[in-house]
Amino acid sequence: ESQDVSFSVYPNHFGAEGFHMEYAISGEAELKVFDQVGKEVYRKKLVPSGNHAKIVLPGESGIYNLVIYTREGSRHMKMVKL
Repeated sequence: ESQDVSFSVYPNHFGAEGFHMEYAISGEAELKVFDQVGKEVYRKKLVPSGNHAKIVLPGESGIYNLVIYTREGSRHMKMVKL
């Protein structure tokens, strides 16, 4: 598991208004969100000078897998859309 990125997401049960992600990274990273069947539904480049993103996901209610990829590895978090 990558140690060069930390992040928190709120709220985790989110609705149509989306959710917020606060993050700290030491290099460039990429955020991808996948739906329950593994289809990519969102992608965003993250840079060290940023620290916040508001994310609104298209699609239906269900469980989504949020993944941040860096050179050193990846970090995962499950999210629930109501």
